[in-house]
Order: sequence, then structure tokens, then C-alpha cells
Amino acid sequence: MSLALHRLGHLVARHRLLVIIGWLVVILALLGASRVAGTAYADNFSVPGTESEVGQTVLEERFGSSAAGASAQLLFRTDSGSIEDADATAVVQEALESIEDVPGVANVSSMDRLQIDENGDAALATVQFEDEKPSDETLDAVYEAAIVDENGVTSTIGGSAYGEGNPEISHLSEVIGIVVALLVLFVTFGSFLAAGMPILAAIAGVGATISILALASHVADISTATPSFSTMLGLAVAIDYSLFILSRHRQELAAGLEPREAMSRALGAAGGAVVFAGLTVIVSLLGLSVVGIPVLTVMAFGGSLAVATAVLVALTLLPALALLAGTRLTPRPRRTRRRATAPASGERRTLSSRWVRIVTRVPALTIVLVVVGVGALALPAAQLALALPDASTKPVGTNSHDHFDAVAETFGPGWNAPLLVTVDILESTNPAPSRSSPGSRRSCAAQRSRNPTLRTPPSASPTSCLTNSVTWSSVAGRASTSRRRSSGSCTCSWPTPIRSCPRARS
Repeated sequence: MSLALHRLGHLVARHRLLVIIGWLVVILALLGASRVAGTAYADNFSVPGTESEVGQTVLEERFGSSAAGASAQLLFRTDSGSIEDADATAVVQEALESIEDVPGVANVSSMDRLQIDENGDAALATVQFEDEKPSDETLDAVYEAAIVDENGVTSTIGGSAYGEGNPEISHLSEVIGIVVALLVLFVTFGSFLAAGMPILAAIAGVGATISILALASHVADISTATPSFSTMLGLAVAIDYSLFILSRHRQELAAGLEPREAMSRALGAAGGAVVFAGLTVIVSLLGLSVVGIPVLTVMAFGGSLAVATAVLVALTLLPALALLAGTRLTPRPRRTRRRATAPASGERRTLSSRWVRIVTRVPALTIVLVVVGVGALALPAAQLALALPDASTKPVGTNSHDHFDAVAETFGPGWNAPLLVTVDILESTNPAPSRSSPGSRRSCAAQRSRNPTLRTPPSASPTSCLTNSVTWSSVAGRASTSRRRSSGSCTCSWPTPIRSCPRARS
């Protein structure tokens, strides 16, 4: 590998302007394409195999795609009186009817299905969309129909369908990191020219990576955390790998070699370490895909892309930039002599040598102090509370955040996270005996005599129905009705109140 990288150094030296122009064209093309296409990042935190994921699959199978579509929550409040007064009811009903007429809306809560708070001055309604990602036209039409301010009745709307679009991604942390890195490199090299080259190479690599991720977000589900993760990782490794090459190049220049041969030897010596380090990080990141969680897998691929780009930048773009500078990157002779000459006994020691003497004078004490200090810094991790982002994490003043606060204030915090429970009731593979068996009829009859609200599920033909199921919404408090036949089997469900016979299991 060293010989190949040495030859790469000579190749880059002969065509350094072409290498720089090529990188510039690629980066500008990617940036332009990403600006034109925009981004479509989506925070889809599905975890295959979990109960919630299985429940969503059952909903789609039993009731179609609209059952698993996005939903919205509509809150009506009145300044005075009751929300059930005639004037307030008329406003609410008109809004619900307008929403129901919007294309793309699957279902809207009816007036008798509204959730009324204890004080009677607020009501919650649910809007179910047909698609998991409703179009902007549908969302805008529903919003216009839902927001009212009439006869003392006001409303807000929120829910999974209204996520305020892609959040603004702040790059303040990256800017601070770049400034700090530039200062550290300046102290190390004593030259802004040498210090700026790794920073410039890192910015170029990160720009290409983020543009690729933005374009890929249109064909794959990429979370909003992936660009930030890839940016920080890309900056770190690109500066690090570029520093390897540039430091060795400056050492060769100080030894008297001309720039082309100095860069070739730098790539041959330090380039192998860069390639090996990059491959190690990429393999480690791709190991996250073993977990089987899509959001982690996407972040792993995004980080791997950033690292691979950093390696390419360090091996091609940085050498081309360094060779343009020529001999100006050669360290000053005074600094060279200081580095080459070891401090004699009695000479003034450097800060680094003093630090080594201090920390190694009493090793046990150093170990104890470090462990205690790191442990103290880690104490807040014991109280760490993790959660997925919701409307409460949106910026203050946005519609989603205002609706979240209004619902929590009126009904309580739990109403911002309604729970949908899916119950699948399985009977025997041959339900004919359970229909005709006197024992089964007596068992169900005995239950109905004790509780008149119980109903016996309709029996199915042994050739047409193998599974009875019902989907129950804890928010609506009712079961939905559906019937489906395919391949000699059907799915049956019934309106509430429902209780299954003893042989059914959930």
C-alpha cells in the first residue's frame, strides 16, 4: 500500500490543479443539486418486531392503509359557558364538517364522539388521514377549516401530521468546533497557512457528504439527526487525517526535500495509517446495522459516508492544496532546530516535558484524581432521561408547541400521547363446532345472563372465516367494524360493547 500511495503522491503532484478543479466541480454540483431538490428528512423511529410495530401492521391488514395513516388532534375551547351550548356546538360542528370534506381525510370525530373536559369548556376531536404523510395541500386545507375564532370558541390543531416540516438545523456547534480547531492548529504549526489547510479540506468533505445525504433523503428515510452526526464526525476525522499527512509533509520539507517528493513520501508513510484508521471507523459504524433499528442503520451509513469522504479528501485534495503552497509550508529553521535538538541537562524544559514529570511523579495519585474527576463529571448521567422528540420540543411559538401546551393545560399531559390498543382475537381453525356446540352456546348464554351488555360474536362459516379480530381504540372507546375475505378466510369485527367468548384469546 505504501508504494501505491507514494505513486498517488506523484500523480497528484503532476495534476494538482486538475485535482482541485475536479473536487470543486463535484462539490458545487452536489451543493447545487441539493439546493434545488431540497431535503426530505423524516424522523421515522420505527423498530421492527416491537409491539407497536406489530400493532400498526395489524391495523393496515385489517382496515387498510388509512388506519395507519397520520392523525391530527383538534382542540376547541370556549371563553365562557359550556362547549356544549348551542352556539358553540354550531361552530364546532361546522368545522368538523368542513374538515370531513377535505380530500385525503379518512375520518373525523363526530359530535357525539368528542372528548369533553371536566369543566365542560373544551373538547377534543381526532382527524385521521388516509396517508402516512399527507400532502401539503391536504394539511393546509384541514388547518384552514380547523382554526376558528367565532362566538367565543377558539381552536388549535396538532398531532403527528403537523410536525412543522423539517426543523431548522443549527450549525453553531460546528462553527465553534472549527474555530477551536483552527486555533489549536495555529498553535501547533505556528502558521495560519498550514493551519487552514486541514480545515479547508474538512469543510469540503463535509459539504459533499451533507449534499449527498440531502439528495438521498428523497429516496430513503433519513432522520434529522443523521446530518448533524455526519457533520461532526466528518469534521473530526477529516481534520485528524489531514493533520497526519500535512505534519509528515512538513517534516520532509524540513529535511530538505523538494515539495513533490516530500508529499509522495508523506503519503507513502502516513497515508497507510489514514486508510487503516478510516476503514476501522467505517467497519465499527456499520456494526450498528446489526442491531436492526432502521434509524441507527441510516446514521451508521451516513457516518461511514463522512469518514470515507474524509479519507479521500486527505489523500487527494489536501496534497494538491499543500503542493500549491510549495516551500512556504517549510517550518522555520529555528523551530526545526528546537525540535531536532534534545534538551540538555540543566536547559529550560518545555511545557510538555514539565507536564509529563508532574503526572508521572506519583502515578497512583494521578490515577485516583483522574478516576474521581471523571466519575464526578459522569454523575449527571445517572439522572439522564431519554425520550423521542415530540411537539413539546418544537420551538416556542409554533403551532405544534402551542397546541401541545393547550391540551396539557386543559386535559392533562397524558392527552398529548393517546394510546392505540390493537386486540387480535383468535378462535379455533374450525369454528363450526363452537357455533353449533350446545356447551359453547350455554357458556355464552350464561355470561350474557350475568351481564346483559355482552354480545356473542357472529359465527363464521367453516369454509370462509378462520380468524375473528377487533381493533380497539382507547381514545375513542369503541371498536371499528370491518370485513375482509381472501383466500378462503375472513376477518370479522363488531361494534362495541364487545366481549369475546371464553375460548377467545387476545
